[in-house]
Amino acid sequence: MQRSSLPTHGPVSFSSICFLSLQILSKMHSSGDIAGLFRRICKASPEKSEALAAIDVLTRVLHDSHVSTVQGLHDVLNTAILEMTEADHTYLCVKSACELFQRFITLTISDAPDDFNRCKQVLQERADMFLSKVGACKRQIAENFLNLLPDGGCILVHSYSRVVLSALEAYAASKGNAAATSNLSSSRLHCYVTTCAPHESGRKMTKELARLKIPCTLIPDLSLGYLMPRVNLVLMGAHAVVESGGVLNDLGSSTVAMIAAAFGKPVYVLAESFKFIRAFPLDQHHIPAELKYSSGVSPACSPLRNLKMTDALEEDEVEDTEEDFPELHTSWARVNEYRVQTIERTMPITDYTNPYYISYLVTDLGVLTPSVVSDELIKLYL
Repeated sequence: MQRSSLPTHGPVSFSSICFLSLQILSKMHSSGDIAGLFRRICKASPEKSEALAAIDVLTRVLHDSHVSTVQGLHDVLNTAILEMTEADHTYLCVKSACELFQRFITLTISDAPDDFNRCKQVLQERADMFLSKVGACKRQIAENFLNLLPDGGCILVHSYSRVVLSALEAYAASKGNAAATSNLSSSRLHCYVTTCAPHESGRKMTKELARLKIPCTLIPDLSLGYLMPRVNLVLMGAHAVVESGGVLNDLGSSTVAMIAAAFGKPVYVLAESFKFIRAFPLDQHHIPAELKYSSGVSPACSPLRNLKMTDALEEDEVEDTEEDFPELHTSWARVNEYRVQTIERTMPITDYTNPYYISYLVTDLGVLTPSVVSDELIKLYL
């Protein structure tokens, strides 16, 4: 058995014991096990939100921790949250859900019994309660959403969203049962789904809708202006809802909402209340970097970045250009080098949709206007 690193000669100081305890705690919770568990849960249950997976991990950490102080529990949870948020910055809802989780379980900590074991038991019970409450959000949103869709209408769905898929599944099931009993087919809904390039998450949404036997069509992103007059409303999810009532969602959401507003079409955003975050971006450039970019490699901002001027010319034209205008290549190289340095080198994964273009936010708290979000944030965090 390997001996500890404490010195064997002389009395052991209290500071040495504290240092060794911190080392052991660091090794227990910084070895990547938390991030690995988080990824495994997300992979094993792709239908589960990343926020739910994070709360599941925190609940397990709370149950399995062997610390003997409330501050120790806070440190363990904070370490786990840090590892999960650093695992992938694309999960915007993880940070807000974890903050609400900590807020909820420690809400009555001042009234907890003096016995730490009993106090820990109370925290574990509240953690389980919060996990159950958050797990029911999608069902509540689906119920709040049922009366907002017209029978037999056409809707435009942007990108892939679990909560949107769940709401459409519930709507199709309810209208399908009604049509079966009355022998009507007018309640059938048709969904136009944007491709959402460059990640093309719309393809995944289309496959899931087809699996649920909901009529759908995958459309190019550039066809929005052509198809918008045909649809009754626009539907999208959200990675995060900010204090202004705007949302951060997959790239292109802002464009979709602006085009919908130009045609007078309502925009409904479906989002769980644990996605409400304390951030206030004024425009696209004020989105925090950790919420804007993926931790992985994103596609190039412009496909023209590596395109040479001669790529668009015929072979004989290239030869003529090289002979007649040799200085043109040097000038173009300088311009291209400057352009690469000044533009964003990576494509952001999200954009900010101004609350002006959003008609309603359908949440588990009810159907809200964007102006109410700040009030709900105060209730959640204070």
